[in-house]
Amino acid sequence: MNVSAILAGLQQLSPDRIMTAAGFLLVLLVALAMWLAARRRQARRNIGLSKIAAGLPEGDGPVTRAAPKLSRPDPLEADRLALEMLESDENDAKDIEEIRHTSYTERVNVPNAAARREAAPEPRREPDVAVLAPEPKPEPDPAPRPEPAFRREPEPAPVPAVPVVPPMPEWEFLKTLPFMVRQGLSTGHADMLGIGVEAVFFPAEAVNRLDDPVLRLVPFLPADEGELLCRESDRRTFQAGGLYAQPDAVIALRAGGVLAVEYKSRGGRMDDPHDIPGSLRPKDLLQTVIGAMVLSASEGVACAPVLRTNNAVYFLRPGKTLATLLAERIGAAVSFVKPYAERSGISASDYAELCVVPAQMLSGRPVRSEGDLRGEAAHARMLR
Repeated sequence: MNVSAILAGLQQLSPDRIMTAAGFLLVLLVALAMWLAARRRQARRNIGLSKIAAGLPEGDGPVTRAAPKLSRPDPLEADRLALEMLESDENDAKDIEEIRHTSYTERVNVPNAAARREAAPEPRREPDVAVLAPEPKPEPDPAPRPEPAFRREPEPAPVPAVPVVPPMPEWEFLKTLPFMVRQGLSTGHADMLGIGVEAVFFPAEAVNRLDDPVLRLVPFLPADEGELLCRESDRRTFQAGGLYAQPDAVIALRAGGVLAVEYKSRGGRMDDPHDIPGSLRPKDLLQTVIGAMVLSASEGVACAPVLRTNNAVYFLRPGKTLATLLAERIGAAVSFVKPYAERSGISASDYAELCVVPAQMLSGRPVRSEGDLRGEAAHARMLR
């Protein structure tokens, strides 16, 4: 039967028979492929079984311990085991080569462009730090705080309280005093801090023995001219315009007015009639003037500031410039000492300490005393 006869016979068959025959043939091919695949897997699984079976003991159970052999070992046993292992390795190599050949065949069928792309060595790429770094997560916006129903206005900064200083009442200084010439008295004059200083020097021992307190304090007054109103031991305090003073003695004059006397012993040192500026301290002068000012404003009478030392008495006549300075700086002085003072206001002694420098500046260059000249000479000798 030739090919043309076979083709003629096929043409005579109906389409249904052809489809049936094709389906039967396909089933046979699938069954054959499955049988071959099963045989191939079984062949791979049986690789090395002879070597494993040789080491297993004889018996029914798989874990039966083999009985020891008493006969001499076969010297060719090791060669046979090595040969079996070599055969199993060759079979494994054939299977691996077949797998590699199949994989290579499949890879060759890849299109040429893809093959060239795979065959070309890929350039080494450095990792992109920016890509690998985790992206910063945006922080969520804080939830808005609810607005209070009533907004509280900010409190203003605390302002230091300025003490309220009452205005200084009017005062008056006595310009002249009655004077009685007596034996042993001598006079002098000086200008200090804008104050006219009228000095009367006397023998200290003789005057200090007098029984009359008025003449003992002011030995140039005429007899029975003054009356002692109060002394230091009475603790009489006068206050006016934020200032308070406690004179050592207050003497009322028969002719009118009073004397505000301040006594400074200064350790028993005697004043020099030829060096009045060197004998007096600026603070003592100002304290005497301020005490008289407070006494006059408090009692409404004219007052004379009198400074008494061990051997001299000084009648002070302050000028208008100094009086204005003392009146204008009372409020500033009270504010300055308020955080540290135990009582309101400022004493005549403390106020005098604060006014020394301004009074010296207003009065200009002071007259240099003999003590100042001696000090300058000693300074020049030391630093020559």
